[in-house]
Amino acid sequence: MTVKNKINMQFNGERIDVENDITMAELLAQKTLSEGHFIVVLNDELVVQTDYDDTVIKTNDAVDILSPITGG
Repeated sequence: MTVKNKINMQFNGERIDVENDITMAELLAQKTLSEGHFIVVLNDELVVQTDYDDTVIKTNDAVDILSPITGG
């Protein structure tokens, strides 16, 4: 069994520890955000849903979950 190291990152303004090499999809699943209407921003860059499986979180990355604003 391989033990992954932890890294420190920022999630919605809070410092947290997560497994090393965690993907955006895995992080969102841990935070129970795998479905719904929201926008993911990684280090001030939008991450599209099709890239969640390929986006790996690194030490000191900042992930913010935003609700889209709609109106007319």
